[in-house]
Amino acid sequence: MCIRDRIAPENSPFWSEVIEFLAGGPGPEEILAFKISDDAQERLEDLLYLNREETLTPQEQDELDAFAQIDHLFIMLKAYSRQANSSA
Repeated sequence: MCIRDRIAPENSPFWSEVIEFLAGGPGPEEILAFKISDDAQERLEDLLYLNREETLTPQEQDELDAFAQIDHLFIMLKAYSRQANSSA
């Protein structure tokens, strides 16, 4: 299985949360203020705990990898938004 398949939206229900947010056409300020839902945060904390305990299932590892991809996406989006705000 390639990494693209492992981080596919169906491996993390929170991709739909992100896609819905981005589909709304948020501006730079909204992107900078974006935070995952409380449910997503709680699930992430559970996965991180399981990872520390080295008890993640392969499916949970895929879900944790998807969270990492979402985090990386928002790091880049927020950096771009900050740059757009500072040059405006």
